Amino acid sequence: MKKHKKPLAPGWARLTAVLLALVTLWLVPAAAFGVEGPVTVQLEAPQLQDSGIASGPVLASPANAQIDGSLYSRLNTRQKACYNALQDISIDEIMSAPVESGYRSVGVEVKGMTDLSLRGEISGGSFYPADSAARQAYDALYNDMHAAVIALYYDRPDMLWLDGGVLYSVRLFGWSGSGSVTVENVYYGFTLDYGGREKRMREEMMEHAQAIADEAGREPDTYSRLKKAHDLIALRSKYNHTPKSEMEEMLTHSPYSALVPDDPYEPVCDGYSKAMKLVCGLLDIPCLCVSSPTHMWNNIKMDDGLWYNLDLTWDDGLTSEPVDTYFLVGSHTVAQGKPFYQQESHEEISPFVEEGVNVPGAVYPTKNKEAYAYLGEDYPPTRFPDVTRDAWYYDAVESAAQQGYFKGDESGRFNPMKNITRAEFATVMANREGVDLENYPGWADFTDIQGRPWYSKAVAWASANGVMQGSGGAFRPVKNISRQEMCVVLYNSVLGQARPEKTWGAFADDSAIAGWARDAVYACYEAGLVKGDQKGNFNPQASASRCEAAVMLDRLP
Repeated sequence: MKKHKKPLAPGWARLTAVLLALVTLWLVPAAAFGVEGPVTVQLEAPQLQDSGIASGPVLASPANAQIDGSLYSRLNTRQKACYNALQDISIDEIMSAPVESGYRSVGVEVKGMTDLSLRGEISGGSFYPADSAARQAYDALYNDMHAAVIALYYDRPDMLWLDGGVLYSVRLFGWSGSGSVTVENVYYGFTLDYGGREKRMREEMMEHAQAIADEAGREPDTYSRLKKAHDLIALRSKYNHTPKSEMEEMLTHSPYSALVPDDPYEPVCDGYSKAMKLVCGLLDIPCLCVSSPTHMWNNIKMDDGLWYNLDLTWDDGLTSEPVDTYFLVGSHTVAQGKPFYQQESHEEISPFVEEGVNVPGAVYPTKNKEAYAYLGEDYPPTRFPDVTRDAWYYDAVESAAQQGYFKGDESGRFNPMKNITRAEFATVMANREGVDLENYPGWADFTDIQGRPWYSKAVAWASANGVMQGSGGAFRPVKNISRQEMCVVLYNSVLGQARPEKTWGAFADDSAIAGWARDAVYACYEAGLVKGDQKGNFNPQASASRCEAAVMLDRLP
């Protein structure tokens, strides 16, 4: 029986001291250029309170369907360029690089950073920004290089040469009195704390990860493949409560310790989680490493399109044999007497926030509240990759698409939150009515519709049948349709213009509803097609989204 013990802090917490303390600008002797620079400058981390970073648990993502199992997708353009440059440095390049102050440094070009001009002066080994804008640009160098290192550390746990910490630096060049300096190049430095054995260790580790993936891959469905991988990793691992050396302590945070059997190294939570991420990658199952201040576990996107929690550390530490107490549980699943998200060790915090780095927005996906429901086989694929089963509009979008009212874009996405234009809604209504648009002319008699655009026949139908009208001779085809306009369209085409029983009092913002739309809005309200928001407002002039349009159509009798 294994003794259940709170896991050690994740390896990235140990890495923090290196990342925050060592951001040095590369030294090239001034005499080599015959000018006053470049010079060595110490680049310090910006103050957290000045960076606009929000702290606290991160439990929801506004773009859940877009999260692909990587932190790379959360970075901005220049941070991604830093990430790619670091990722492209091979271990062979690192091994052959010169050693400076214990680091093997490799120079790379980074788009958006190389040749960047900074207003200010170099003097006495320091850079002095000319103004607050220059200070922000200078601090952003640190921020973006640091963000890239954190993201890559989470995304690529197979890159063992990151484990000892990464020194990132830039070469600044400036003429005396010029008032500006230029970033000439970017450098990453590596300590190779595994004694240069990183390449061989990675190859050995990935061989075992592939063997686990091969065995798990023979299972018939995603759930069974993941469960097999979960159990195989647990069976070859034993939680390391007491590392006996500095090397052993370092490797407890590495997937090597969880994947390579019969070696003297055993994992803590980092090792389990990173091993699961590597194997999931080989099985094409989206997986993220997630951290709290004291723990690390995984988020898994399953075949139903939803995200779940998986904590292999706890499942391997609860008994002498692996269990599934924390296997694909929801955020509100009760385990050991408490909902998952309320457990102290599972209070998510963005690694960027933890490290004082500015990467705006949510990092982790929103998990399903309930545990994964296994059907005995994979779920049928969703029609649109950006409309997940837990979305409040899922059934309506599926129904509307099934009946041919809507189609996806060129990439197959529905774009549920995108506003729908008047021309698009005219087309949707024509689809709903089953209109043969070939019976209508390829042009529409409006001043703002020239030629024969794709929507002209639908607009011609809508106009000829009193479904939609223009104003002042214009149809405004590319203008977003408002909520009250949409009600008018449904009132004209479906509800038969029957006068509603009342036309006042249902919404807190009744006075904002236009007189020409009032009967239509209240007819739609009485028919159950529209409702107020949490504050009781109808928001008549707000643009309607594609998912709102689908929901209204789905509610039609």
